[in-house]
Amino acid sequence: MPGRDSFRGGEWAGGYAEGMDAYEDQLAAALILQIRAEMVVRHMDQKDLSEAAGMERSTLNRYLKGRRALPALTLFKVAGCFGMAPSELLREAEARVKRAHSSVHA
Repeated sequence: MPGRDSFRGGEWAGGYAEGMDAYEDQLAAALILQIRAEMVVRHMDQKDLSEAAGMERSTLNRYLKGRRALPALTLFKVAGCFGMAPSELLREAEARVKRAHSSVHA
């Protein structure tokens, strides 16, 4: 399994997750990538999403850069802004991890 700092297909550099295992790190990174992908599909920028989710743009930026863990309540708000259930967003993130893992072992 790849190390924390080697998640393929993401911008993950470790960040806040010192105590997390590799899969959790990869899932957190994939969730951020999925949120970014959903923003692109919906033609949203950070200002749009932060306003829709009721948070400061700088706070959203810290989440999107992996500098701060994404709290569950924020995940619910962000998913709602996309018209998705949080489970859908997580399912897509898990699929990203599985694809990355299978490409490493292919």
